[in-house]
Amino acid sequence: MDKPEAQTFEVVVQDPEGRSDRDTFTVTITNVNDLPPALAGPSVVNMTESNTAIDRVVATIMASDPDNLGALTFQTSPGRFQTVRLNSTHAQVVARIALDFEQQEFYSLSILASDTGSFTGSVTTLTMRVNLLPIDDEPTTL
Repeated sequence: MDKPEAQTFEVVVQDPEGRSDRDTFTVTITNVNDLPPALAGPSVVNMTESNTAIDRVVATIMASDPDNLGALTFQTSPGRFQTVRLNSTHAQVVARIALDFEQQEFYSLSILASDTGSFTGSVTTLTMRVNLLPIDDEPTTL
C-alpha cells in the first residue's frame, strides 16, 4: 500500500470446549515518504549567444514528488550554475558566470532535486550539457 488506510478486524478465538472470546482492533497504515522525486528537463542545451551575462537563464526544469509528501528543493553542481526556484515544482538553471565560447565550448552540470523524505536517497539527478555555439562576432571589413 502506498497511501494512508485504516482497516478494522474482528478476531474470534474459540477453545476446544466451545468457549470463545472476540475482540476488534484497527490497523492503520501511514504513508511513508520513500520515493525520490521525478525530475525532467533538457539533457542538452545549445546556446547561440556568446559572452552571455551573469544570471542568464539556461534552462527550466520540473520536478514532482510521487509521494506528495515533503517540499522539493533544487541545487546544481558544480558551482558555475545555480537553480532559482520558481514555484513548488519548477526551477530555472541560471549561469553564475559569464559564458564565453572562446574560453570554454561547453559545460557539464548536475541538477539535483530532493524532497524532505525520511529515507536517504530521496534525491534525483539530471545531467545537463550546455553547449556554447560559436558566432561570428568579428566586425566585417569592406
